[in-house]
Amino acid sequence: MIVNTVPVRKGLVVVPASLTPADRSTDKRRLRKHAILNTLRKNAFISRADIAKSTGFNMRTTSMLIEELVRQGLVLEHDAMVTARGRRPTPLSLNVRAASVLGIDIGRNRTIGRLMDLGGELITEVELDTPAIDRPLKFANWARRTAHRTIEQAGPGIPPVCGIGAGIPDLVERDGKNSLFDKQRAAARIRGELMRDFDIEVLVDVDVRLMSLGSLWFGAGKNYRHFAVLKLGAGLGLGVVMDGVLVGGGLEQPMELGHIPMGDPEARCYCGALGCLENVASGIGIERMAREEGMPDPLAPAVAEAARAGNPAALRVFERFADGLGRAIATVVNLYAPEAIILSGRLTRAAELYTHRAREAASRHALANRLRRAELIVSDPNARLGALGSVSIVYDRIFHSHHVDVDEVI
Repeated sequence: MIVNTVPVRKGLVVVPASLTPADRSTDKRRLRKHAILNTLRKNAFISRADIAKSTGFNMRTTSMLIEELVRQGLVLEHDAMVTARGRRPTPLSLNVRAASVLGIDIGRNRTIGRLMDLGGELITEVELDTPAIDRPLKFANWARRTAHRTIEQAGPGIPPVCGIGAGIPDLVERDGKNSLFDKQRAAARIRGELMRDFDIEVLVDVDVRLMSLGSLWFGAGKNYRHFAVLKLGAGLGLGVVMDGVLVGGGLEQPMELGHIPMGDPEARCYCGALGCLENVASGIGIERMAREEGMPDPLAPAVAEAARAGNPAALRVFERFADGLGRAIATVVNLYAPEAIILSGRLTRAAELYTHRAREAASRHALANRLRRAELIVSDPNARLGALGSVSIVYDRIFHSHHVDVDEVI
């Protein structure tokens, strides 16, 4: 049995709790404090007056809330500089060492544990081979091991952990009765086990949605208000951010771009249906098409190497892959009109083999004016957006309040 001796900080992650008028009053005050923390996160060494101006709160309320945050150790006051015109207002900053956030990204092949402070600086990271796990309890136990391994590697003296984010693979049901992977049960077990160990808030979501948050907080998504992330791995995943907020059906009903019927019409998908796009525009699709071409090693890395060497069969596989990816891009462009589409995942290591043709294929299906406005970006395959996203989902609940029904609070 793992015994937890990790310092924790409860109550920093905002969760909806407005059930009574007293709760709503408390929530309103709490959300204002977190709005101040977010202002300090984005603007170091800022005065009380500038914070009030940025948040729209009156000066009295701002000063009162800041005093609470200073007492709680979340905000630091600095000495004001003396100038020829007198003493400047006291500058404030976020105390980034007041807490830390633990992220766990459980991939099909690799698992990454990452511990970061409130300022987004890495404290430590571990990378492990994901074992063969296919049941919720196994996922939960593996998440626990990864969490404690990460904390142990960080050593003593870490800031207290205030929240844990975990990402799990987005696999779908085989049919209506036999679940290939029950995401809801796995998430519930992971959350339950980690909350029992650490007694802090635990947030779990599917990997591609967390990759979208990782891009929003740390990657190319920082430069856009509306963008989509296509995960090109074993499968084909989609995450969408609109106006800086992650949208979609969440863990219960994630967007299943890979299972719209735009693939090879007669190819049966592992979900049981015919013609799924994932059977073309994914690692699974590359393997299937490479087998049809009679290639001795049908796995995506080997097919990519063969294509770079000019192998005709491998080049045909990537042409079909690019055409399928183009249909996926066009679908996302027509539905969401994003400013950017960010390609991520392991298959971006072979991006030079398909991006140009995929863009051309998209132009045959997408609305022209929308496609012109959508920048196609290939993310750095070494950026580890999933691991960053598992931390970002907690940051999102500390510094933003869009997940809270503000109407209920007000």
